[in-house]
Amino acid sequence: MRRFLTYLSGLVVALVAPTTLQAKDEQMLDLANARGCFICHQVAADNGGGKPLGPSYQEVAVRYRDDQQAFDQLLDRVIHGTAYRDQKWEGKVAMRFMPPNVNVSREEAAALVRWIIDMDVDQKTVERLQRHDNMLRLSSLSGCNICHRVEPVTESRVVPLAPS
Repeated sequence: MRRFLTYLSGLVVALVAPTTLQAKDEQMLDLANARGCFICHQVAADNGGGKPLGPSYQEVAVRYRDDQQAFDQLLDRVIHGTAYRDQKWEGKVAMRFMPPNVNVSREEAAALVRWIIDMDVDQKTVERLQRHDNMLRLSSLSGCNICHRVEPVTESRVVPLAPS
């Protein structure tokens, strides 16, 4: 009986954990999209084109994974931008600096930074997130996201130009 309960609890964890992780990914992807992060960043690096505007989230995750000060540094960069600071991605991205993000609260920025740092970089996730990036890039290149958002934003300091 004890062995059966151990097996059953392991099975429940195995079935629930991926769903929870995927739900967290979706929540963070929606937040990043709503706050304009995908204008410059992608989740996975795209080696097919020229220099990206900003580094991909996976590149950031790999670079800062073992850095104990990464969370505080990245949180500060997301909120205040990187103008007049040491540019960590110089020569690798097209943007000279990251502008301050006035559309994101400190709590939202902290959640995004924690998600990026803790991001699991496996091939299945990469493929799923690349499809998501491609869809967002298409809407950006088409100009749709100038006026429209993917998800309605109920709390924002910026009033959307058109409905979601």
